[in-house]
Amino acid sequence: MISPKHIFAWATAAITGALMAASFQTPAIAGEGPEPGDDGFRYDAPISRPIAAPVAGYEIVRGRRVTLTGDGTVTSIATCDDGRRVLGGGWTSDDADDVVVLDNRAIGNGASWEVRFRQAPSGDGTTPTARAIAQCAFVRVAAQSD
Repeated sequence: MISPKHIFAWATAAITGALMAASFQTPAIAGEGPEPGDDGFRYDAPISRPIAAPVAGYEIVRGRRVTLTGDGTVTSIATCDDGRRVLGGGWTSDDADDVVVLDNRAIGNGASWEVRFRQAPSGDGTTPTARAIAQCAFVRVAAQSD
């Protein structure tokens, strides 16, 4: 059986590879690129200093660990720091067989990763814990020029 950790690792490699490939097709420093009116894109950095690396300020953040009990739902949110944005995310649990994931998505304009859980109806009396995980980095924002 493929575990959520394996899916998370595969998605991480795919997203990071795609971002790195795309970053070599864009200017190395924010602000370089076609001027407005060239029918091209203009690159703006969401931070005050230029970004020279394909992926700058990469970090993995974890949300609050939540305990799943009964039929209710609980939410864990992993939030990026210092203006970083979510590249991808997922979740981890101490007992993945007893966890049902209802939502697994970026929220807050890409600043956080939210996972909503409920306990699977296993009947074995366990109370699994789970938490959201987000991969964050500084990103360049491409804005369409008018």
